[in-house]
Amino acid sequence: MLELAICDDDIILCNWLEQKLLHYGKANDCQISIEIYYSAEQLLNRLEEESYDMLFLDICLEHENGIDIGTEIRKKNYGKELRITYISTYQEYAMKLFRIHPFDFLVKPIREEELFRVIGELRELLKERKKIFEYTDTKGIHKISYDKILYFYSLGKRVHIVTSEKEYEYRGKLKDVADVTEEYFLLMCSTACLMIPNRPIKNGIYRKQY
Repeated sequence: MLELAICDDDIILCNWLEQKLLHYGKANDCQISIEIYYSAEQLLNRLEEESYDMLFLDICLEHENGIDIGTEIRKKNYGKELRITYISTYQEYAMKLFRIHPFDFLVKPIREEELFRVIGELRELLKERKKIFEYTDTKGIHKISYDKILYFYSLGKRVHIVTSEKEYEYRGKLKDVADVTEEYFLLMCSTACLMIPNRPIKNGIYRKQY
């Protein structure tokens, strides 16, 4: 499921984008959810409680500037990793967006093939991100490639991540880890010590073998 948002005060363009994105999803067997916002206020309020895989944001809103909106989003914790694709009639804005780290830039009138290219690249990126385990502790967000993780185990209220190089830990639940890693790891036990052939581990998730 791709969770997308559009922020533009051009109702016709919003409707066009929505139709094209839904058409792409149907043609490529990809579920897509779209929410449309006609003002920055609506968008910013919603972002406090909702996350998206990508935001399509117009630079030249009637009463607001999309670059300022993007800068404001990036200041928030929820906005640090939000992928933003800007929409504008003017190409020269591209350099001004450098500090905001946009995902892409679409020039009006938007061509269908360019829109589909952006969504295709987003899907590829999300596939790659599924190979990365993310966890949060007091120091921030950390990422570890699945191919470096040997197994997980829990001890008290801490989840331990054992890699070939070192061991990491953070406050969490093993069941939550299992929910997001089920494609790569098998939950063997959640309460007692478990023996895996040739390798004893404590309450753990052991790598699936393919």
